[in-house]
Formats: sequence, C-alpha cells, structure tokens
Amino acid sequence: MSKQQTFDLMGAESASERMQILLHFIEFWLGPRRPEYGESAEKLAALRLPMPLHVLYEFAGRWPRFYPLPNYEPWNHALAHLDHLRKLDDLQFARNGRLIFVDENQGVWECCTLTHGDDPPVWCIEDQPDDTGQWTKQERLVSSSLSTFLVSFVLQELMVGSRRGLSDKGIERMFAETQQEATVLWRDRPYALKKHYNFTLWNGLLVGSLYDRYWFAANNEQTLDFLDRHQG
Repeated sequence: MSKQQTFDLMGAESASERMQILLHFIEFWLGPRRPEYGESAEKLAALRLPMPLHVLYEFAGRWPRFYPLPNYEPWNHALAHLDHLRKLDDLQFARNGRLIFVDENQGVWECCTLTHGDDPPVWCIEDQPDDTGQWTKQERLVSSSLSTFLVSFVLQELMVGSRRGLSDKGIERMFAETQQEATVLWRDRPYALKKHYNFTLWNGLLVGSLYDRYWFAANNEQTLDFLDRHQG
C-alpha cells in the first residue's frame, strides 16, 4: 500500500459500476478474497434480492472479522461492527413487503429496500412520535440509491472493523495540513439517521468522520506503525 491508489466511487456512472469499484476496495482493504467469503449461488438463487445486495452478498456476505467474537455469531463477519449487514438466513420483511437488510448495533433503527431492481431506494425504520405523541415505527427515505447507501455503509464498517482505529488530535492536525494529498473516496453521501459521510485515503489510512471527529483506520504494518509513531 505504499503507492496511493484511487477508487473512483464518486465518478461511477451506474449502480453496477459503483458496486464493482466497492468490491475492489473491499479486497484492497481487507486482503485477498477467498471463495468461501461469499454466499453460495444456490442460497442466492432462492432469494429475491435487488442487484446491489445480490452482488455484495455474493462477494463478501461471509467475509470474517479480523477478530472473531466468541458466541456472537450474527456479528462475526467483516460487515458487522458499528452496524451490521444481516446474514441471508436473518433477512426479514417489513409489513409493507420491503426487505430489511441492515440493523443499527443497539436496535435503534433498521433499513429496508425493495426485493428487486437495479438500484432501488432505501428507507430507515425507526421510532418516531405520531400526531398524538405516541411513538410508533415509521419509515423515512434515506437514499434514492441502494448502491450509494451500501458504499456509505461498507466504508463505515471497514473503517470501524480495521485492525486498529483511533481518533487523535495530533494526527488530525497532520491530516488537516496535508489533506490536499488525500484521495477522496466518498463525499457528502447519505446514510441512515440523516447522516452524510465523507471518506478519504491518506498515507494508506482510511479516514472518515465518526461522532463529529475524524477516525483514522489502519490495516497493515506500515500504517499501524504510522499510527503508533504519530498519535499524540
């Protein structure tokens, strides 16, 4: 990872192109993919999934964590850290027939989409007060594009699930001073709860905003050493 690579997620002209670039980045960040890291063609054929979800499950639906969690199987894959992509066996349908595929880590919200299409919308299901003040489950559109939502989600999970990640004022100052050298991956793109995400590659680190602070994530010896040497 000595040479800065580019992944033109922002320039993708279709959902299919966007997903292929995302899969390339997953392998770049996590290391070589093995066949067993994806869901089987047989299991996928038995389900109705929109194209971006089908592609993601086929490529990385069973990709393991760096550090497995004992006796916590639903979260033991690379796309289950801060929030989590449901395993195929755990997919459910909302009352209106939409497919629930991502959960917030404490069950505050869940996201759903259509069961078909090349790039359907995504809705967030969360408790909201109605006109009488009663709290009920309500849906809110969070993205007109499932592939766009999945990029935001996957980059978040890769960042949080890296071998090491931290927020540090000293490194943040370095980043601010040399930010023009960073490679923009994702800028002002939607996620759940009215969030909009920004991610960059900088000195081999995956940098994103998390709880109003920059988060710096490292996955190889060179970048792990960079964090060790420069944190305040």
